[in-house]
This record gives sequence, structure tokens and C-alpha cells, in this order.
Amino acid sequence: HPERVAVARASLAVSLVGLGRPDDATAEIDQATATASGPGRGFVTFLHALVLQRTGHLDEAAERYADARPLLAAAGDQATLARLHLNLGTLRAYRGDITGAARDFGACERLADELDLPVLSAMAAHNGGFALGRRGDLAGALAAFDRAAVAYRDLGQPDRLVGVLEADRCEVLLDAGLIAEVRTAAETALGILDQIGEVAHRHEA
Repeated sequence: HPERVAVARASLAVSLVGLGRPDDATAEIDQATATASGPGRGFVTFLHALVLQRTGHLDEAAERYADARPLLAAAGDQATLARLHLNLGTLRAYRGDITGAARDFGACERLADELDLPVLSAMAAHNGGFALGRRGDLAGALAAFDRAAVAYRDLGQPDRLVGVLEADRCEVLLDAGLIAEVRTAAETALGILDQIGEVAHRHEA
């Protein structure tokens, strides 16, 4: 079935990028894109954008995300559309478009809440808090971090995510001049990150 083959090739391409094989990933995603059809075309285009993003081709990735959005909407694939907003928000943040990033993270969180996708909602709130903090909206950032904390609690307190959240919260609290709260968040972050050996965020905390 050509559509299923294209989706499988595109999914394989993402895995190959994760294995450090970008040339093989490019070959697979190019073939998938050339043969994709039907409702799966939007999903393949989305994965093409993800491969481009993870291999550093940010301009081309942004173009593919723009191509994927109407295709996903037409196919009724709201879950992938939510993921698109999360990935595009990350891309925008890397390019310094903090306002655009915050907008995409907000769109992802709203969609994920509607679709009952708690992991995606938590990630969007966490990333949204980071973006809002960088934009100077400290109250909005802290509110987003609080939503992420509640979501992570409901998901069983995943150690790395909670530790990174508290480390990110420190920066916003510091900007707000809330020194006692900074110490509490930093100590919480260190307690978790020490245990799991998360070096970079531990030093930051």
C-alpha cells in the first residue's frame, strides 16, 4: 500500500536521524515525500519537516511545517497538528522568534488539552513557560510552569522533566527577584538532577 509505505519510510527517517545517520535519513524521507499520497501525505510532510529541523535545516523545516499544516487539517489529524505546533515553537525559539514560539506552544497546549494528550500538554506548558520568560512575561511564565508541574505530577513525576522544569523555573524567579523561591526551586532541581546524573541542567541550577 503506497501510502503506508511512505509513512513507514518517513518514520524510519526520523529514527535514522536519532541514530546519527543523516544521509540515510535524507534518502528515506525524500523517497517517502515523493510517493506520499492520500490522508498520510500531511503526516509524511510533518516528518519531513522534523528531519530537516533535527539536521539543522531550519528554513526548509519551517517551509515544510507550513506545507503540512493545511494537509493535516484537511485529514482531521489534530494530534499531529498539535505536535507540529510544539516542534515549530522550538524551531522559532532557536531562531530567536520568542513571540512566535510562545504562540505555537500555546496553540499546542490548547489542542493537547482538547484531545486529552497529557504528555504533549505538559511539554507545551513547560516550553511555553521558557519562551514567555525569555519574552519578559514573568507572570505568564510562572503560570505555565505551574501547569506543567501539575501535569508532570499527574504523569507520575518523571524525574528528568521535573528536574529540568525546576531549573528553568529558577531563571524566571531570579528575573522576578524572588530570591527565597529561587533557592527552593534550585534545591529541588539539584536533588533530582544529582540522582539521575543530568550534568548540564544540574550546573545551571
